[in-house]
Order: sequence, then C-alpha cells, then structure tokens
Amino acid sequence: MLALVLGTRAVAGTRVVDGPSSTPDASLRWQSYRRYASRDGVPRNWVTALAQDRDGFVYAGTEEGLARYDGRRWIEVPFPSGAATRPPYVTALAATADGTLWVGTDTAGLYAYRDGRLERRALATASGGVTCLQADARVVWVGTDAGVDRCGADACRALGAAQGLHVRSLLRTHDAPTASLYVGTGDAGVARIDDIDGSPLRAPWRLASEDGLPDNAVAALAEWGGPNGRDLWVATARGIARLADATLVVYAGNSGFPGGASGFVRVPRADGGERLVATLATSGLAEFDDGGRWRLTTTANGLPENAINSALVTDADQPAPVLWLGSGHSGVLRGEPQMWSAFVERDGLPNRVVVGLGETRFLDGTQAVWIGTGGGSVRRDGDAWRPWLPARYARSEVFDVVRDGDHLWVATREGLLRVARDDVRAYTSANSALPDDTVAGLHLQHGDDGADTLWLGTRRGIARVRGDRLEREPVPGAP
Repeated sequence: MLALVLGTRAVAGTRVVDGPSSTPDASLRWQSYRRYASRDGVPRNWVTALAQDRDGFVYAGTEEGLARYDGRRWIEVPFPSGAATRPPYVTALAATADGTLWVGTDTAGLYAYRDGRLERRALATASGGVTCLQADARVVWVGTDAGVDRCGADACRALGAAQGLHVRSLLRTHDAPTASLYVGTGDAGVARIDDIDGSPLRAPWRLASEDGLPDNAVAALAEWGGPNGRDLWVATARGIARLADATLVVYAGNSGFPGGASGFVRVPRADGGERLVATLATSGLAEFDDGGRWRLTTTANGLPENAINSALVTDADQPAPVLWLGSGHSGVLRGEPQMWSAFVERDGLPNRVVVGLGETRFLDGTQAVWIGTGGGSVRRDGDAWRPWLPARYARSEVFDVVRDGDHLWVATREGLLRVARDDVRAYTSANSALPDDTVAGLHLQHGDDGADTLWLGTRRGIARVRGDRLEREPVPGAP
C-alpha cells in the first residue's frame, strides 16, 4: 500500500498516513451512459438513492418521490394519500431478502413496499426523518437523527446502545464472535455497537477527526479490501479514510483528493476481482484497487455530470455487470458498454468534422489517440483533448500520423510534415515532387536492407520518401 507516514493517533495506537495521489490515465478511457430523466418517468432529476429488489426491479428515490424500472420504462410508485402535501423526499432505499423494499424519507418517516403497496412503518426513535438504511437479511437497520431502529415485518424497535447518535450511515459487520454495527454520524465520526443480535453495547471505540479522519460528518461506510476483505472505508465531507489493521490511510487534500464522498459500491472486474467505487458530491467517481491506488472518473471519461449521489451494481454475476448512478441533475445514469458516444466541440475537439483518427507513440513517449478535425488536430492527454502540433500548424487538417524513429510524419491538407522534437519540415507541391498538397494517407514500409520507405497517397498520385528524398511514384495506367 502506497502511503506517506504522518504520525500516531489515538485509536488503539493507529498510525495515520496519506494515501497516494491519483493514478493518471495513460490512454483514452471512456464509458457511455444512458440517462433516464423526468421525461422518462423518473419523478425528479435529483436522484438520492438506488436499490434492486429480490425480483430484479430497480428503484430510484428522488427529491420528489419514488420510481420503479421494469426493464423498459420507469413508473412512479405512489405514496399513500395523506403521506405529505407533495411526494416525499426519498433519502434512502434498502431491499431485504424477503422481497421488501424499505424506503426512508426526510419528513414522512419509513415505508415498506411489497406486493405493489407502500405502507408506513412507525419508528421508535423518531417520528420524522430517516437518514440511512442498512439491509440485514429480513430486517433493516434505520438511522435517524435520534439513533437507530431495527425494523422487521412486525414492528420497529429502538437500539438503545445507539441512543442520541446523529446517524448518517450504517454498516453491519460479521466479525467473530458477534455481529457489530458501525455507525457513521453527522458530527462525531464513527461509533460501533457490538453484539447487535444479542445484548447490544456501545463499544469503547471511536474513529473521529482527532484520530485522523478527514471530517466528523460520515456519509457512508464500506467493508472491503485487505487480507480478509474487511478493511473499513469511511466517506466523509472532506475525503475518504481506510482503516487497515493499525493504519488509517487518508485520501484528502494531501493526496490531491477532490473533496467529499457520498457513498460506496463494489464493482466486479473482468478478472474476477473487484474495485471499490466511491461516489463524489462534485467530482464524479473515485475508483480504488486493493493496493490503495485510485483514479477519478469524471465528465472527461463519459459521465454526463460530476455530481453523483448514489450507486448500484446489478447483474454482478454476468460478464458485463451494470453500474447505475443517481446524479444531481441528470436523473438516473446506466452504464452502457456497447453504446456509442459523440465527442464534439464541448468535449475539446477543435471542430466536429473529423477527417482523421488513429493512435501513435508521440515524441514525448506517450502512446495516445489522436483526432484530426476541420479545425486542427488534438490528442488525448490524460483526461482532455489537447493540440499537439506546433502553433503554426495547429489548425491544419490532419489525415494520418506515422512514427518513424525520432520523428513523426504527418499527412495534412497543406502537404506532408516531418515533425522532430525541435524542428518541423514541410513538403508541398511547390517545394518538392509531392503530386498534390492534400496528403490523404501514409504507410511506412520496412525494407530488408534496414532502410525504411514512406509511401504517400495524395489526390493526384503516389509519392515515396527514402532518406531525405521525396520522389513521385509512377502509377501504371494513370493519366
């Protein structure tokens, strides 16, 4: 695990370290998403929570109600009459093994959805808002501003050991010999309730800002990674922390982390492993591997926007799992690996008319995708499209690029360019034997004698370059 030691903190001698900086993208990384917005049946475009029930239906909670996706369309799920003057603000969703979808709201309390009906359930700790939900077999743990409830088919019961905690997130863990419940709070970091299935007791353990946590407002918790897959991950308003044995790894300002996180989801990889994905309030997604390395996924990688509130993975046992995202303004986003996306001027292209496309190793050693447009050529540089030709040729229409040792050959509408690190030589029909200034294609032929030949196709014939000499190549039968 990559880290920089900062010092020692109070939680059982825990050492606090900075996580590594983000891993830059070496090449173009792009994911297409399909948007489901209010015009598609989602009640509002601010999507706060996502869940999938036992039967495979996907649900989206929004600032004005709940909707269900049946594989073809979104249908609003009506709340009982008298629930509120408007559809409630859905704060959390959780599906349990008995087929119940639990729905938490900001002011209208808790609801259970089953057999096509939403029914209100009375809470023991609070009469109004639900801040979070944690599914646990046939029951659900409910977080409120006054503590935690354990709700089942019959009723909700207060968890006395959590009384007085301003709960924002919950995580059930199965550490032997008894089960525990981690409680993320809005103002006091993380607490832990032990023996929740027997005689619950608040443990003398706490993780807070004085112990190295980026912030005491904890939005989400996850258990993932490490030798036993049980490292504790904490999403806060100012960054993320990972508690691994006696080390707290902090992803915040010193690591270049972009800010607050809102949730976690585990996403299967093609090789059988997993990655942990954190949803970020204003910066897209942060993807972590088990070694602690991370990278950002933003609008530069295909996200329709960077405000992401929630995430859900479906079809996890299939070759292509589906990632669903609840966004701040674009509704529900569904990853579509086989869907085309368009790059246009707003994405960094000089012009939307594309005349050339390829991938080559540039003179700085970077292997990158390039695009030639009607307004100039750009290459993919990290998370953006950037011009790469010298300023004099920045608006040239580029049809092809070939690497030849320590220089590049570039086919343009204004002739052939030989681009070296400190020099550009231009071949045109006026200063060489080039048949025409529009060079449409290039091919580098490697000779048995070690000498390379560059073949050029133009609008008015073929030419070749050997060494420093450009010659027109006669074409039999050509006028």
